[in-house]
Amino acid sequence: EAGYPPEVYRFYVTHAHYRSKIEFSTEALDAAKHSYKNLIARLVEIKKESENSAAPDKASLDAIKAGLLKHLNHDLNTSEAVAYLWKVVKDGTISAATKIASLKIFDKALGFTLEKALFEDLKDDIPQEIKELASKREAARKNRDFALSDKIRDEIAAKGYEGFTLSRRGVAVA
Repeated sequence: EAGYPPEVYRFYVTHAHYRSKIEFSTEALDAAKHSYKNLIARLVEIKKESENSAAPDKASLDAIKAGLLKHLNHDLNTSEAVAYLWKVVKDGTISAATKIASLKIFDKALGFTLEKALFEDLKDDIPQEIKELASKREAARKNRDFALSDKIRDEIAAKGYEGFTLSRRGVAVA
């Protein structure tokens, strides 16, 4: 009724340990919404930084995944997992590209749809070249030319826009 997206509610709920009681209030949901928007805004900045940085570091991604699993395996401590997400986002020693690549790890574990929200926020900033490649890829998929579609997908990913496709509303995350 109040218009809170599911990811904001999920963000709100994961701030408490699953054994803890949650005192529900619209003020708390508003705070979660504000925090989620701040996180997305910070990720937009990081995504823009990542366009000029090297590829994600696999060792760092493995360490991030291990750190997240440590918190989740410790009695499903989602509140610590969320704190760890913020720690990764703010860590100056982790490259921007690695931070952006780590979103898949956090999305898979916590379901915040950070990648989708990030790219929704950035869709106006997507270069025309990427939009054209996505359009060509969509045409190749419709023509069932999957080899060409895969080639174009790899080209889009090499330019730092992994997971982009065209939807009826424009470019989206696949």
